[in-house]
Amino acid sequence: MELCSTNPYFNPSAIIFECFEKVKKSSILSVKCTKSLPTRRLSLVHCEALKKEPTNANYFVLGNQTLTPGELCFSAVKIQRGQHFKFGKPTDATNFFKRECFQHEFFNALTSKDFMSCCKSNNERTSRTTKKLRKNHSRLLQAAAVALHSTVFQNNHQFFTTIPPTVSYLPNPFNYTNGSRSWLSVMDFDKNSVRMKKWKLGVGIGEDLPAKYQDDDPLKQAPRRRCGILLHPTSLPGPNGIGDFGKDTYRFLDWLKETGCTVWQVLPLVPPGTRGGEDGSPYAGSNANCGNTLLISLEELVKDGLLEKTDLPKPLPVKRMDSSKVAAIKNPLILKAAAKLVSKSSGKLKEELERFRKDPKISVWLEDAALFASIDQCTLAKTWWTWPTQLRDRDPNAMKTVRIKHKSDIDNFIAAQFLFHRQWQSVHKYANAAGIKILGDMPIYIGGHSADVWAHRALFELDPKTGVPMQVSGVPPDAFSATGQLWGSPLYNWKEMAKDRYAWWATRLRRAYELYDEFRIDHFRAFAGYWAIPATAQNAMGGKWKAGPGSAFFTAMREAVGKIDVIAEDLGIITGDVIALRKEIKAPGMAVLQFAFSDNAANPHLPHNHELDQVVYPGTHDNDTCVGWWKKASDAEKQVARAHLRFEGDADVHWEFIRGAVASVARTSIVSMQDVMGLDSASRMNIPATQAGNWGWRVGESDVFESLGEETSRLRELMCRYHRATLDAESTTSKGATRDKRSSLDALGRAIKNIIGDKLGNSGNNSNLECQGNNNGANLEKPKDKP
Repeated sequence: MELCSTNPYFNPSAIIFECFEKVKKSSILSVKCTKSLPTRRLSLVHCEALKKEPTNANYFVLGNQTLTPGELCFSAVKIQRGQHFKFGKPTDATNFFKRECFQHEFFNALTSKDFMSCCKSNNERTSRTTKKLRKNHSRLLQAAAVALHSTVFQNNHQFFTTIPPTVSYLPNPFNYTNGSRSWLSVMDFDKNSVRMKKWKLGVGIGEDLPAKYQDDDPLKQAPRRRCGILLHPTSLPGPNGIGDFGKDTYRFLDWLKETGCTVWQVLPLVPPGTRGGEDGSPYAGSNANCGNTLLISLEELVKDGLLEKTDLPKPLPVKRMDSSKVAAIKNPLILKAAAKLVSKSSGKLKEELERFRKDPKISVWLEDAALFASIDQCTLAKTWWTWPTQLRDRDPNAMKTVRIKHKSDIDNFIAAQFLFHRQWQSVHKYANAAGIKILGDMPIYIGGHSADVWAHRALFELDPKTGVPMQVSGVPPDAFSATGQLWGSPLYNWKEMAKDRYAWWATRLRRAYELYDEFRIDHFRAFAGYWAIPATAQNAMGGKWKAGPGSAFFTAMREAVGKIDVIAEDLGIITGDVIALRKEIKAPGMAVLQFAFSDNAANPHLPHNHELDQVVYPGTHDNDTCVGWWKKASDAEKQVARAHLRFEGDADVHWEFIRGAVASVARTSIVSMQDVMGLDSASRMNIPATQAGNWGWRVGESDVFESLGEETSRLRELMCRYHRATLDAESTTSKGATRDKRSSLDALGRAIKNIIGDKLGNSGNNSNLECQGNNNGANLEKPKDKP
């Protein structure tokens, strides 16, 4: 390809760039200048082409060359806002690896032979002053016009800082998976402004396009549209006053697959806070990484041989969950099963438990959690900062005494966490096999009375002596509450967290990816700016806005965890910096239809303002149900809703909201189970800014999903109509439902045949009747002639 001739540095007849039609990312392209020296050549290299030597981590492989650290040097160019570039002085590797300063996607690779060929004399080859080296680099840049350049040649330690022999502490800049970046990045150098304009190599005007040009179908590359159901496991059917990971969860997943939905959204699976005024909410958990063991299925423990059938309590009617009553029934049995597992000397379960406990990704948080739980059980104090001083301040001798004295309690706690983990992973695996992703939820804050705050006091805004929270979380007045919300969780000390690159958060995100396929970060806006409320305040109105860690946090998380596949809960007061941060990390935001219907046409929740990178809800767990909202809505709101959703009257209003969400341009839509069932305000999951009567709703008895025939059909129809279900999903039903349909259709077919046969009398035509059922292939012959 030839570059534009308007720039004096580029002569179309002199500069030719060799490129190829089919290029793999991890390869090297030759870039050659033909003006004077045919050997003046650079290689345009994708970052994935430079790799570490597999047998020696201190060596690098570039193409077919194996390079020592001393042979790999850098001379980088500075980047300005990702658009323009400036020449930079030779720099050391540490600066080169900083993402915020340099773009690492492409660089020049110059072999020692090519370097020497660019020198006009032996004196120039041997005289390696910084000025002359930069001059040679400038020549090569002018010839090849490639943005980031590095040189690979022997014995050049005087003017270039080489990569140190040990490079393990440096982040790997060549391990990116961002497919949106162009493969070739050629720069047009502007002599006057010392800037480079980005070019992309491609096919010239009038040149032949690739043979498979027409096969480039953008629809095939577009992200798949999907829909999911929001239903917390505690709301599932179950015999012990709470949903659990037993057979009813698998029935729900079968039903979910039948509807064509491919996402199951759950609320946080952490143990709910029970002390310090924290009302049992999963958003004020007693640990950031532990699981809620009340979700363990006792029936599954019987199958594992850890409980006897006679241990099981009498089944309770499925009513609202009372967490204290459930805990009184289930906790003793779960601890009994855990103790039996701990006492085993061998066996598969015992081996799995030991591996779980020794896993470094688990043990980093599990041991502190177990220690905290054992102390908490003994002291019965409302908060850990009211514990005896030695326990509050984690005195080493006191901790050693607790570990010895309460060893059995600690072991049983860990075993119970293992049982939770094992049962949930079984559910998770079953869901994925059915084509269903688990969408989790991560509260940005955790409860003050938690193992995390106790074990990592420096990371929170606490009194350094007593541990009492100094500032707590919440939000100012918004759409949820006229007086704001006072959550009461201690705020993070972000400056302290930054010192170790947010290691506590990295542990938390790794755990989240063990539990979920992806997750929503609740109150995402706090990463840009958060509301700080004095701990002694009675409401949230007296707080102040403070700056959050911003993009530096997510850069650190991407380096530590490897990916940031999250959904940003960006409801409430959203400022420009929140939107910019969300888009920078490519996290979908949220839209809620119940917030849409005002007289403001620019309302971001209105259907015509939805974006592809959003998740659209009729309502969330913090909203009223759609039926409940409609009953309380003003006439003006109803009028706007009817106009935008295009319906009349008041019948089946919940289905109109569901249709509005599913029809949205947004890639993902999530519908609460209450809205699918058309329930009213009595089934609401949570009322923000209240601490009583929340989180208790349950879906019904074990056969509830089999009874949702009409709802299942309507939901599946919407999935297919708005391209949120694949062809396979459209025709997929659960095995039990398929079997029942086949038997019913067979019986129906026989009845029809008999009726028509009676009508025809003895004409014999009844032997030629045909009737085809749905998805079962059973045929009855049609009459050849009308009776």
